[in-house]
Amino acid sequence: MFAQKDVLAFSVLYGLTTATLYQGHDTKQTFFVVVVCFSLIWCSVSDVRNYIIPNACVVAISMSSIFYLLSNSPAELPIRIGTAITIFWCLWLIGEIYFRRFKKDGLGIGDAKLFAALSLAIGAENLPMLLFLSSSGGIFAVLLNRTPSKGEFSNGLPFAPFIAYPAFVMILLN
Repeated sequence: MFAQKDVLAFSVLYGLTTATLYQGHDTKQTFFVVVVCFSLIWCSVSDVRNYIIPNACVVAISMSSIFYLLSNSPAELPIRIGTAITIFWCLWLIGEIYFRRFKKDGLGIGDAKLFAALSLAIGAENLPMLLFLSSSGGIFAVLLNRTPSKGEFSNGLPFAPFIAYPAFVMILLN
C-alpha cells in the first residue's frame, strides 16, 4: 500500500504546483515541463523507496533540457553542458571525500548526477539557490526526524525529493 501512497503524494504535489505556477503556452515548453515533472517524480519515489536515483531518469531530464535549449537558446548549450560536467565532478568529489572520511555516504553519486542534470534545465545562475533550498529541506527533515519519539534515518536520508521539488518550482518560474 505504501508504494501507491508515495506515488500519489508526489503526483498531487507536482500536479498542484504545476496548476498553480505554470504559465506556458508553447508546446515545446509544455512537453519539457511534463517530461521533467514525470522524471522528478520518478527520481523522488525511487530514492524514497530504494535510495537509488535511476540513470534513465537523469538521462530523461538531461536530454529534455538539451532539446529544449537547442530549440530556444542554442548559444547557452555549451555553457550549460560545461556547468553540468563541473557540478557533477565537484559534488562527486565532495561525496567521495565525505565517504572516505566518515565511512558512510553523505552525498551519493545519484544526487550529484541529478544536480548536474538539473543544472542543464535551470542554468548556473540558479544553482546556488537550488543548493540552498535542497539543503534547507534536507536539514529540516533531519531535525523533524530527531524528536525523542522517532529514531534517526536508519539508512540515511533520501535526498532526491529535496533536490527535485525546488528545481521543479524554479523551472516553472523561469
